[in-house]
Amino acid sequence: MALFEILALDPAKKIRCDNALSLLYSIQGFSRLWKNPKFSAADLRISDEKRTLEVKDQAEPAIATLSGEKPASRAFVISLNGDREVIEPLRLPLVEFIKDQDFEHRYIIRDEISESIACELYPYLYRVENLLRGYLTRFMTTRFGGTWWKLNASKEMDDKAKMRKKNEKVFGALIDNSAFLIDFDELGELVFEQTSGFLTREDIETRVTQLPENIEALKALKADLQSNYHKFFKTAFADRDFKIKWNKWESLRNKIAHTNLFTKEDLADGKHLAEEIIQIITAADQSKEQPVVTQSEREAMQEQVIAKTERNDGSASQPHDDVTSSMAEEITEQAFLDQLRDQESYYSTKPDGFVGLTRFLRFHLAELGFGEHAAKLMLQRLQREGKIEVHYVSNPYDVTSRTAALRTVVSPQKIP
Repeated sequence: MALFEILALDPAKKIRCDNALSLLYSIQGFSRLWKNPKFSAADLRISDEKRTLEVKDQAEPAIATLSGEKPASRAFVISLNGDREVIEPLRLPLVEFIKDQDFEHRYIIRDEISESIACELYPYLYRVENLLRGYLTRFMTTRFGGTWWKLNASKEMDDKAKMRKKNEKVFGALIDNSAFLIDFDELGELVFEQTSGFLTREDIETRVTQLPENIEALKALKADLQSNYHKFFKTAFADRDFKIKWNKWESLRNKIAHTNLFTKEDLADGKHLAEEIIQIITAADQSKEQPVVTQSEREAMQEQVIAKTERNDGSASQPHDDVTSSMAEEITEQAFLDQLRDQESYYSTKPDGFVGLTRFLRFHLAELGFGEHAAKLMLQRLQREGKIEVHYVSNPYDVTSRTAALRTVVSPQKIP
């Protein structure tokens, strides 16, 4: 059984029904609600197969005014009770009828039909949201490593995730669940709005002003500025109208979250839409044709984030407040030097190559599971011991500045 209740107020006493019984008679005459109605004046009730309707005077205290007390206005509660399937299509005609009686104020104060529909839709909401969160985490970590969040999340997303992580009392210290802490609309933006490495208009403007005047540079910029939607998710998502479907689902999701009113059409449309989105995400996850991110693309994205960070905090060596810092490993001297030599060897093959200090600490070592703070302490120790040194080179992503680089110090050979 389900209950649907309306509160109707007539403060100016405009309507012809001056009590609950007269309003009940008026509703009985509205044939769209009834098949074989049975009227009970004593109970102020109309019964008809699998539905009953009652009208009650709403007890309302007098309203105090400057000139004394004003008599309470007329107010009624109209209750429709019965099977959900029977009551659901009668709600709108009943509300329309009450409106036509010239009640000045009308409120739905209880709607167990909408409650039931919302509860039926919520599992779809939970499944759709978390299916995409899980998919994005798998997709991004396999292409960008454990630092994917820094490359793809906007500052607003990152701040929100850090704030909400404090509320994750049980699992928060054990896992990095940033993708599960942002809002629904931001989750969709990671697929069809964000451009990895270029997270603000300022980032794009900086790149454009420093762009060499040649066709190759223009083509590279055009490729970089593609949104994730067309760079990574075109075949699996964009070509299947994911953005349109996600936005429709967001509207329904907001209705569920804010306990709005629902119809049987909302239920049918919601189930169908959820199944479509689930199929898109599942097919993308299972597809054998997965997009590939090259090492040079990853490095370019990392350098864009580094350049932005240095502009904001003014320091290349500022420790990064990572939500996974409590889970990161300590780094030994040998591991630090081995990784640095490996990176030096790799970049020595590139024109003007160098090991960027911030990229080495914040991305390279972080992707291997080492904590940035611990790595920075090791760096400072090795600097003091003269085993490594920090030097400065031209910033390839910001011609107006120089960037910190890192290299090992070759020990002088002993003279016999």
